Amino acid sequence: MPNIHSIVIVGLGNVGNAIYTYLVDNDDVKLYYISSKQRLDLNQSKKIEISDLEKFSNSLIVLCIPDDAIQSVSQSFADSSNVIIHTSGTKTLQVLDNHSHSGIWYPLNSFSFNFPVVWSDIPVFTCSNDSITEKHLLQFSELMEVKSTRITETTKEILHLSAVFANNFTNFMITQSAELLESTGLDISIFKTLLNNMVDKLIQLGPIAAQTGPAKRDDIGVINRHLNLLQGHDSSKRIYRLLTDEIRSKYLK
Repeated sequence: MPNIHSIVIVGLGNVGNAIYTYLVDNDDVKLYYISSKQRLDLNQSKKIEISDLEKFSNSLIVLCIPDDAIQSVSQSFADSSNVIIHTSGTKTLQVLDNHSHSGIWYPLNSFSFNFPVVWSDIPVFTCSNDSITEKHLLQFSELMEVKSTRITETTKEILHLSAVFANNFTNFMITQSAELLESTGLDISIFKTLLNNMVDKLIQLGPIAAQTGPAKRDDIGVINRHLNLLQGHDSSKRIYRLLTDEIRSKYLK
């Protein structure tokens, strides 16, 4: 099978921009992008249109677009020798079923436009519908200098769900903390060491052993004082009660 002749990044949102930025200076591959937004900061000679994909062969088309747009965009260009992949954590291969060579390249990370990405630290998970796509996915991972692991689509769904608990919900909890701190004049940055240590303990001890706090200790006095402090913070109070009850139920058996 020939090596990837060129790579086309479709969509320059958080993920697409991170991939494009990493590859733009790599002389081992021809890189192009398709974007509905004008990006004057990028090399305009690398910008193409969807209709131009008909001229490409043995290339990798990477769809970094909103989940609900993946299927319609993939159907807007014809099947060919190109390999089509998306980076979504929630969509399956089925949204690319009009292409003979399709796959998923899912980086397990939360991307923000102006936040630096260390690709070598990010685990990537792949799915494919044939051996040609699998080889392209491996080559792409090598170009991105990441470690990739092939998984089933069912595993990917569970992985994404787990990541929502570990990352998105945790971030929301810290948002609650930041809002409570506003009245004190303290900044959320004071939690940096606490949060870093939490992650280190999670990895070294496992989440069950790493759990601490008044709910784990069944310290009713502290719990009630906290609930009194949350008067007027109805949302935070509901969350505090729910999580306290869940933690007590898990550890006080």
